[in-house]
Amino acid sequence: MGGWSIVNFSAAYAHDRFSAEYWRPEYLEPLKKRVPWIPLGDVLQSVQYGISREMNEDQFGVPCFRMNEMDSVFLSVPKKHMIVDAKEISQYQLKRGDVLFNRTNSLHFVGRTGFCDQNTSAVFASYLMRLIPDTSRLLPEYLVIYLNTDTGIGQVKRRAMESINQANVSGSEVKLVSIPLFPIAWQEKISTLVHNASQKRGEARTFYAKAQSLLESALGLDKLDLAPRLFYERPYADVETAGRCDAEYFQPAHEAVIECCKQYKHGWISLDDLMASITNGVECREFVEDGVPYLRVGDIDGLLLKPSEAKQIARADADTLRPKIALEPGDIVMVRSGSIGQTAVISDNTRDSILSSHLIRLRQTKPMRVRPLCLALMLSSLIGVEQTKKHNNGAIVPEVSQSAVRQFIVPLLHNGLQNDIEKHIQASHDAAKEAQRLLDEAKRMVEEAILGYAEYPRKASTLEQHQRPPPDSRPNATHPAVPGPSSSPRIPAKSGSIRPPR
Repeated sequence: MGGWSIVNFSAAYAHDRFSAEYWRPEYLEPLKKRVPWIPLGDVLQSVQYGISREMNEDQFGVPCFRMNEMDSVFLSVPKKHMIVDAKEISQYQLKRGDVLFNRTNSLHFVGRTGFCDQNTSAVFASYLMRLIPDTSRLLPEYLVIYLNTDTGIGQVKRRAMESINQANVSGSEVKLVSIPLFPIAWQEKISTLVHNASQKRGEARTFYAKAQSLLESALGLDKLDLAPRLFYERPYADVETAGRCDAEYFQPAHEAVIECCKQYKHGWISLDDLMASITNGVECREFVEDGVPYLRVGDIDGLLLKPSEAKQIARADADTLRPKIALEPGDIVMVRSGSIGQTAVISDNTRDSILSSHLIRLRQTKPMRVRPLCLALMLSSLIGVEQTKKHNNGAIVPEVSQSAVRQFIVPLLHNGLQNDIEKHIQASHDAAKEAQRLLDEAKRMVEEAILGYAEYPRKASTLEQHQRPPPDSRPNATHPAVPGPSSSPRIPAKSGSIRPPR
């Protein structure tokens, strides 16, 4: 965003910030609003860095939250674990009301936050910080919503220190982030919306679990013993036919799930026979602030895509790439590299997006023999996960090729079962969308209160006498009042840097 800020040299010197980015007009403009701005550090009990330790996916140790588990204000289930001792668990264990803050990544992801809505046994990674507010003045639900608004994101980015493809916000800088401190009674309205959203997310998980249970019980997957075995034998003929001699390919768990599908009384089909086309996504590394969603692995959650949270690519780039990976409603998106077992269904809202190279598009031959939601559920369940593990041709990072995906098989679920599964998945999606609507409403209330469009209870005599706003947020001021010559020249800053006076 272009524009000019006129900043006193004394202000730039006091902040030790001479870069134009720090004084961008969109960061300064909200601070001119007549609301009670204060530094965040004034209302935090503590800021704590996480643990730097190797993580694993074998569930050794305790769960460990990463940025990947920050999902639409909340925290989702950790996928990795970390081995820590009892003292570290007591020191880093996340509790209800904690707010996690992503302190280092690309500028797009720095400042991403997650609210812990229940007590856990989990710890958190070193590139995250735990913010614990003084709840007599600042509710954690209001804090996390503010940090997810455009204004809050802007104030965090203002404090970020950028280098090549990396940005960092230190604990000391987090404490300087400006936040409007509204009365607790008003913050409680935001808290109520957040807790209602949390409840809806719980309902979404329950409906989704019911859909999974229906599928597994119908196929008998819930009765299988899938514990890994150290020793097993296969004839040499199987090795020769498969063209594989690695033990992982022949894991009994993979074969047990495949055999369950083949024994299903209504039959089964390979994806090669079911699909009209199977196409990999495309690579793009040039991102913009306003463009076309570029969907990646982290944008998939519970068979849903989140285009609003995705990175954006230029429309011209999207137009060039779209013929290679054009999307239609009903297409299945499946992760082919990285976090396996994640799928989603393309809808009218996501058909204009572009898929990243770590995703693969599956398009059924028409008329469709398996409904998209049911197929997506199967490919994200044991059916898809075990076959992905079987055909994995990656080393450290799991990966499957198009030719391998064509060998996957799925059961041909009868219509009654598909109806029941689809009903529960749709109920899950409806609950998830309602949760998002409540969070969006909370963000809107905060933004409107800052902009002055909404009324909120406030007694200046009691509020302001105890809370002095930071100098750079005083009405009609674009910079803090700092010691220095009153005649310091004012210098325009555009898109380069603020120049000291000659």
